Amino acid sequence: MQFIEVRDFAQVRNASFEVQAGEVVVLVEGLDDAYLVSAVRRAVNATGVRVVFVQGTDSMQSTAVAALLAQAAAKGARGVGLFRDAEGSRDQRFSELSEFIKGVDPGAEPSDGGLFPVNVGGTSLGCSILVAPEGESTGAIESLLVPQCERKDPRVWGCVEGLLTCIKVSMNTVKGAKIALRAFLATYSPSNTGLGVAFRDETLDADSEELAQVKRFLNGLVGT
Repeated sequence: MQFIEVRDFAQVRNASFEVQAGEVVVLVEGLDDAYLVSAVRRAVNATGVRVVFVQGTDSMQSTAVAALLAQAAAKGARGVGLFRDAEGSRDQRFSELSEFIKGVDPGAEPSDGGLFPVNVGGTSLGCSILVAPEGESTGAIESLLVPQCERKDPRVWGCVEGLLTCIKVSMNTVKGAKIALRAFLATYSPSNTGLGVAFRDETLDADSEELAQVKRFLNGLVGT
């Protein structure tokens, strides 16, 4: 299994990725999740945190979680974080991640957003789970970014909002947030609407108030 690291708005393609002693590794669901968490990590200067996902598949599988926990314990890491969105059902997503962890340590008691210990082959790791957005029964990570689009350019957002309203009626709010955000970003970078470019070019602000939950998640893992 190959973990791909995202650092400073770009992928670090390294087939020999290894956890280092004393650091924190955050496993995310996919590339855009990695760009978001990496940008927030940079904004809060959470040193010693690395952000990874699994290339070509949903990272949030039991095998990926078990492999990362095993490597982290063997290498003397400080902790492991699991980050994913609440698309479909937030409760179900949290339950799935909890079961993955219990598959490694049946005695673990995962908490929603807090730090908890996981015993991996006799080594205790500090772990944390964040299913974002907090306080919502469902939702995509893009919903965390939509409010700052309106603040940044109300004129453009007024056009995009009509699209969002239409999609909410004909599809659902999760898809609506994803499509509306991409439409907004396309007015700044038509050839690339990825979150990595948007954070790099400061079209999106990784220090915005809506991302406070991600900041707390990272700060909790590094113990600040």
